[in-house]
Amino acid sequence: MWAGWLIRGNWGRVRRELLGAKGERAVGDVLDALRRELGYFVLHDVPIHRDGKVVANVDHILIGPVGVIVIETKTLMKPPAPSKGGRKAVIAFDGKRVVADGLPLERDPVAQVRRNAEDVRAQIRRGNGDAEVPAVVVWPVLLFPGWWVEETKGTDFGLLNPDRLFAWIRGRERNHGADLLSEERAAQLCESLRTLTAEGRVW
Repeated sequence: MWAGWLIRGNWGRVRRELLGAKGERAVGDVLDALRRELGYFVLHDVPIHRDGKVVANVDHILIGPVGVIVIETKTLMKPPAPSKGGRKAVIAFDGKRVVADGLPLERDPVAQVRRNAEDVRAQIRRGNGDAEVPAVVVWPVLLFPGWWVEETKGTDFGLLNPDRLFAWIRGRERNHGADLLSEERAAQLCESLRTLTAEGRVW
């Protein structure tokens, strides 16, 4: 009874945590498939250090032929299912902000993932002795598990359902064939990011 009261009293928080765990599992399954089938290196829960303190975490970083993909996963409660023939609950970008079912999100995930991508880009430069690394493309990507997502075109970030990440990467590999990273270079980048972020030396 006591446990049941605690759950009922904190049901909103419990639902959010369960939803977040479900979303992370869905994304984790996709990333594992990308690692196995396309040979991408995967880093999870990468800390961002500033002034010697961890101020944020990047959910996931993928490193492979297309470059470096900085991923933020956003899990949101969906509205009740529509009646037959009704409209779907949709995640979209209206040109300025991400909206869920027509309503703007409380926080701006585009600004967050762009900032994280820039931090990772700076990490790569510093790991290369502060030299520019023009051949390494860093892609910011937002994933919304469980939602119908209207994918962006002509933007500097990706907006996707996790199930579409495989096709999104394949499309960029086709479009950037001459600039694809070698497996050796991808492995070097992965090790550099893993080492430097663990030590908290930059960001």
